Amino acid sequence: GLKRFLARACAAKIGAVALDYDGTLCTKDERFGGLRDHVVAECSRLLKAGLHLGIATGRGKSVRVELQKVLDRKLWARVHIGYYNGTAIGALGDDALPKTDEPSDAVLKRAQSLLSDDAWLTTMAKITPRPQQLTVEPTGATRTDALAAHVMSRLAPLDGGVRVVVSSHSLGVLGARPGKGSLVTWLRERIGEARE
Repeated sequence: GLKRFLARACAAKIGAVALDYDGTLCTKDERFGGLRDHVVAECSRLLKAGLHLGIATGRGKSVRVELQKVLDRKLWARVHIGYYNGTAIGALGDDALPKTDEPSDAVLKRAQSLLSDDAWLTTMAKITPRPQQLTVEPTGATRTDALAAHVMSRLAPLDGGVRVVVSSHSLGVLGARPGKGSLVTWLRERIGEARE
């Protein structure tokens, strides 16, 4: 049992580590205050050891900007960010990501219309459209779980064509693309190709 597991773990070749940003690299309360020094030091250590680092986040460019501020530019090529719950993935040095256009997906456009037509929702939350996600952020004291229940009821006519991802500070309404797990698949494909 344990000996076999340890032997396999010691023999494993690890090329990348994927981490969530909010709640893992920083706490909910620190999400706009920057990463703590010891977290930056550990990320730098892993990158200098040759590992790739995947960062999954429900957010957009604020994560890229923060990581660019604290990580040595020489390390950026091995840092990959899965923005907006993995719907846009790119290198830390790619300042063109994430794109901030309107949704291109027909189901997300319909979801945007359903949510924007709701008078209660538009007074209680800010709805921000993005190419592969609608971000719904409470504007007052409304809790995200209560907001999520309302949003899901409004999106019921879409019959499961969208997914709602709930965090402590916002909701992400996603189309059919996979979520944050798509970053792991993306890393496997890229890192695996680079190592062969």
